[in-house]
Amino acid sequence: MIGHAAWQGYGDSGAGMLFCELASPVPLELDWRYQSVTFSRQYLGRDQVAARLRRHGLGPEAINPSLDALNTYDPAREVVVMLCGHGCELIALLRNLRTAPPACFEQVERRWSEFACAMHS
Repeated sequence: MIGHAAWQGYGDSGAGMLFCELASPVPLELDWRYQSVTFSRQYLGRDQVAARLRRHGLGPEAINPSLDALNTYDPAREVVVMLCGHGCELIALLRNLRTAPPACFEQVERRWSEFACAMHS
């Protein structure tokens, strides 16, 4: 779902960041291999990212490196994402993905019925 949203957002808005807002706190003992986390997602193009990060209370020490990453990342192979909500604020550059964003997009679109119930925009 993250790769799908990132590739779709890139196609619509160019280089940008995917914001994933947690629906509830993530338990420390969560086993990511077997358990899921509910979140909403919104992709913003580079020109809107700084304002969004400021609304989250982040300063230049977080904003400037994030904008730099948006200038250099490869959207066909990487995703710049912010995980936020319930006291969590994490900005990451996801690299070496098992499935690249264009392939994620294609798979989700092709198998929509399997993913539709999990999609929360």
